[in-house]
Amino acid sequence: IRSSRAEAAILGLGIFLAMTAIGALFALGLHRKDQERAAAAARLAESEARFRDFAEATSDWFWEQDENLRFVRFMRGGQAEQITSEDDLGKTRRQTVKLGVSDEQWAAHEAELAARRPFHNFRFQRQLSDDRVIHVSVSGKPVFDASGEFRGYRGAGRDVTSEVAGEGDLQRRV
Repeated sequence: IRSSRAEAAILGLGIFLAMTAIGALFALGLHRKDQERAAAAARLAESEARFRDFAEATSDWFWEQDENLRFVRFMRGGQAEQITSEDDLGKTRRQTVKLGVSDEQWAAHEAELAARRPFHNFRFQRQLSDDRVIHVSVSGKPVFDASGEFRGYRGAGRDVTSEVAGEGDLQRRV
C-alpha cells in the first residue's frame, strides 16, 4: 500500500510539474505573441507617420469622390482652407471648377475619369475669398472594392501658383 501511495504521489508530482511546465511555456508563448504584436504595432505607427509626412510635404489637401464623382471628403491644412469648401461636398469637379479649363481639357479629363484611370496634374484656377486667383493642380487614383467595383477617386491637390508664375517668366525670357 505504501508503495502505491508513493507511486501515486510521484505520479501526482510529475503531473503537477508537467502542467506547470506547460503553463510556463504557454505563458512564454503568449508573452512572445504580445511582444510580436507590440513590435508590429510600432512598425505600423512608424509607417503611417512616414506616409503622412510624405503626403503632407507634397500636397496641400486630400479629397475623395464617390462612384458618381461627387466630393464626399476633404482633408486639409494650411491655405487649403481657402481653396476647398464644405460647399463643394456633393458636387462634381466640373461643378466646382469655374476658371482655367478649356473645353478640350475638360473632355480629356472626363475621358480619363470615365475610363477609371489615374490622372495627374489636372490644372485649373480658383478664386479665393479675397478675390485673388490661384492655380491649382490635382491628381487622383480610382478606388475599387474587393470585388472590383468602382467606388470613386481619392487624390491630392496643391497650390501651384508660384510654379505657374515661374513658367510664365521662363516663357517670356525665351
